[in-house]
Amino acid sequence: MKKIFVLTVCLVVFGLTYSKAQTAATDFTENDCAGTSHHLFSELESGKVIVLVFVMPCSSCLGPALTAYNIVESFQGSNPGQVLYYLSDDIGTTLCSQIDGWATSNGIGSNRSSFSSPNITMNDYGIAGMPKVVVLGGGIQHKIYYNENDAAAGNSINIHNAISTALAETGISDLSFSVKDFSLLIDYSNSTVKTSYSLNKSSQVNISMINSIGQEIKSVSFANQLPGTQSHDFNFENLTAGLYFINIKTSNGSYSRKFFIGK
Repeated sequence: MKKIFVLTVCLVVFGLTYSKAQTAATDFTENDCAGTSHHLFSELESGKVIVLVFVMPCSSCLGPALTAYNIVESFQGSNPGQVLYYLSDDIGTTLCSQIDGWATSNGIGSNRSSFSSPNITMNDYGIAGMPKVVVLGGGIQHKIYYNENDAAAGNSINIHNAISTALAETGISDLSFSVKDFSLLIDYSNSTVKTSYSLNKSSQVNISMINSIGQEIKSVSFANQLPGTQSHDFNFENLTAGLYFINIKTSNGSYSRKFFIGK
């Protein structure tokens, strides 16, 4: 029988790491490989969260780069168009055709912006490493929420938490609204995890189950849930052992809990 271990965590999980003391993004205005112009600070100030991934490209870059892409994709259901994936050559000397060819052949999908420009380099974010994954957000504060190199750059939990924190801080707060009593309840006999929570006002709600590399496993959406206690069950009978997240996205922000499935 599979065993479930539930960790109670705060709604926004911190404990993020950085490769140097720098806490603010470095601005740029640059065309991507498709010819579309991007002004970094304008996109952050419009409410976007950007996951900036630097590669050579190389074989050792793939794992963290793909993990970051899958995590970005997992937010598209709950935060459509708000979390963006930027793939950049490390020092801006690799041809766009090589970067895009490498990404496509290795499963990094088309929902990305690719760059090859000396105006966008990993040197903007401290210690060099291959790859480097940086999470940016915070609106007008242009904050860095995650900045890691090499194998550590692919830490799926920290990338996921960094994006969730950035979304929560970037969004416009409505103090009259909240999700309360968010908990996960396990029904061993039916192999289900029950998501239970309470709304203090009506809201659109999306609930999703996400695996440790950021892939959305299951999801359900409600156009207008009423105030009060709500719940939804996800079946875990056919899932492999490992770490999973339950995300709740409302009109006011994102909320997360994590749990483990063990054999």
